[in-house]
Amino acid sequence: MAERLAGAFSLVPAAATSALFFALAWREQGSILAEDWLPYALGAGLLVATVLASGAALRPRSACLAGLGALAALAAWTALSASWSPVPALARDEALLVVFYGLALAVPLLTLRSERDRLAAIGIVAAASVVLLVATAVRLVAVDGVADLYWYGRLALPVGYPGAEAAIFLVSFWPAAALAASPRLGIAPRALAFGGAVALLAGWLMTQSRAGAVSLAVSAIVVFAFAPARLRLLVPVAAAALLAGSAYSPLTEPFREHGAELEPAIRDAAAWALLLALAGVLVGVVYALADRRLAVPPRIARAAGIAAVAVLVLGAAGAVGAFAATVDAPADYVGERWDEFKSQSPTETGSSHLATIGSNRYDFWRVALDEFREHPLHGAGARAFGHAYLRHGRTDETPRRAHSLEWDLLGETGLVGLALAVAAFLPFAWIILRRARSDLVAAGVLGGVAYWVVHASGDWTWTFPAVGLPFFLLLGAGAAGVENHRITSRATSAGGL
Repeated sequence: MAERLAGAFSLVPAAATSALFFALAWREQGSILAEDWLPYALGAGLLVATVLASGAALRPRSACLAGLGALAALAAWTALSASWSPVPALARDEALLVVFYGLALAVPLLTLRSERDRLAAIGIVAAASVVLLVATAVRLVAVDGVADLYWYGRLALPVGYPGAEAAIFLVSFWPAAALAASPRLGIAPRALAFGGAVALLAGWLMTQSRAGAVSLAVSAIVVFAFAPARLRLLVPVAAAALLAGSAYSPLTEPFREHGAELEPAIRDAAAWALLLALAGVLVGVVYALADRRLAVPPRIARAAGIAAVAVLVLGAAGAVGAFAATVDAPADYVGERWDEFKSQSPTETGSSHLATIGSNRYDFWRVALDEFREHPLHGAGARAFGHAYLRHGRTDETPRRAHSLEWDLLGETGLVGLALAVAAFLPFAWIILRRARSDLVAAGVLGGVAYWVVHASGDWTWTFPAVGLPFFLLLGAGAAGVENHRITSRATSAGGL
């Protein structure tokens, strides 16, 4: 009993930090302005200080401490870049954002004591994303003027940017699917996790984020390549995809409607999302009951897992072959698509935003590359991209970031900034990858981490604290709980101060 109580209390900091990202998304509309999110960062700092002062903080393993140290160094380097950035106040804000992320990363490392704690914390993060989707859908159904909550036929509520909205949903998709597939959980939590996975896919379809689609595909390759329990995970993933995909038309209908028909289409899409979430829970109950009674011998499971990978590889090869056979001039076709990607059409045609590939990212990346060439070691200074694009951009847009974490780091903080970011992420990614080889839920965290990194490589989601916090919570939870030694009293006192 005492052990369970201790475990429950150890989850309070992770739950509180999850509440922070929910509040940032819902109450602050995902604001990227420091004046809006800084109070939440101060709250996270107070939370970490309280944990350290309590005497119950755990000592993370050395690799995690090295990663935290690299993230702290990135914050310091970013702050230093204010001395050469054309926008020093924004450079300061970027440094504070990195500190905020470091605090979120530290919370699970300092508090999660056991495998059970880690499992519960991952579930809490995923649940916060699902609750955000459900609350959003309920609001779309219940309030008037919902057309203002969409951006060119794509869901933007509550954070104001469809790409960021998609990232908040999909970063938790793989953890939710893995929890649904985990035989260690009871029927109720598995059913809720499956319903959540379906709801998150429905939410992504409402945003119609192309970066989300690409990132989801890449993360699927990562998960099924490294997770030995791929067959067990494949069942809920495929079932969730089928359920959400069956409602593709109503979920994306607002993109095709205008005028008086737009609001009814938005309400229908939200109602479908809620219906899919409920259906997912019911299907999840059936799945969990059937899975509990069905025992597959390990040898057959391994063979089926290998066969599943082979099918995926053959399917990819077949798709390439079919493309070469049906397209008269594959090189010309690829060239046309490349030209389409490099420019954005003033009007979009097609069944949804997912059916187009044009954007101005190519020009954003060109400017970021030029900034890196001019200042390869230290960059032009944090948040300098917006200033540079006003001078060198070739479109009418006025982007604040380069829509790629890597290009932002290289263009603004140079090779030093990129090296520090890689050094911060790698220890955690390595631990999670090793755990994914034997733990199904760790494989789900690996998928969430891979998803977020790929999405951040092609969008400016890093700049939204409401998107970054769940990622860093998952990153920390996925690597936590290895060394359960408490921090010494001297270090605890220093941290409390």
